[in-house]
Amino acid sequence: MSALSPSARRELFAGEIFEVGAPSLNKLISHATHMVENGFFGMDVETAHREIDATDYRARVIALRKAFNEDSGIRHLVDKLLEEWGANSDDAYFDTLKLRIAPPDNDALTFPLAPLAAHRDTWGSNLYEQINVWAPLKTVTDNNTVAVWPVLFDNYVPNNSKTWSLDELRAWRARGNVGDYPLLPTSSVVHDIGTAKRLVPEVGQAALFSGAHLHASVPNTTDRARLNFELRIVFLSDVRSGEAAPNVDGEAPETPRHWFTSLDGTRSLADDAKPLLLA
Repeated sequence: MSALSPSARRELFAGEIFEVGAPSLNKLISHATHMVENGFFGMDVETAHREIDATDYRARVIALRKAFNEDSGIRHLVDKLLEEWGANSDDAYFDTLKLRIAPPDNDALTFPLAPLAAHRDTWGSNLYEQINVWAPLKTVTDNNTVAVWPVLFDNYVPNNSKTWSLDELRAWRARGNVGDYPLLPTSSVVHDIGTAKRLVPEVGQAALFSGAHLHASVPNTTDRARLNFELRIVFLSDVRSGEAAPNVDGEAPETPRHWFTSLDGTRSLADDAKPLLLA
């Protein structure tokens, strides 16, 4: 399926959610799973939280997230995956390639293990061309996955995007104040997780959806950690053509295009999306 072709992206910008596979997705999942297993020295990665010290566990997850984002093999497979889904990686710009490991015991967890509250990614990025790819490394269920509220795609949701800043978050972290500034802008009201659509793709499948969808972590009430990876992609051709999801409630004061870079890390969307000069 050409899940990231221009015509498919227009469907995603209108609120559609796809679940699709690809040969390179299977290879990417296998590569990432092997990486995680090595990081936990052969332990069952879904139950390792029961066996090792919480500080050590968190440190291993942080190291694995960094390794996943920087791994050349992962980036090569992402390149192939986009090709199989009908897109060109030269046109694609990525936020950090995200590995997620989310154990149970949600109330006691901190970044990067804690569940995420209801939010639209666009409240932070202000980029309504953003598309998310969400794929499990191990089997997920209704009780340890991600929830999306499609009914709210076109509806106003009160939020704190107007006062949130990534630069401010980074400044707090630089001072060692982890957890003292919101990780991301979130909804100002509580949303019933029971009314959401829970995404439960099989291993070997990925859920694709607009970054403008309201979504959140489903509190992990199982006895096993959730393992998945996420890609956040903006295509330069969409930025130039104006193809994007609607903004119904975002009030971000800036558009930090510098978050998104080419797959090889040599180009920034901030530079490449500047208006073309006419001859």
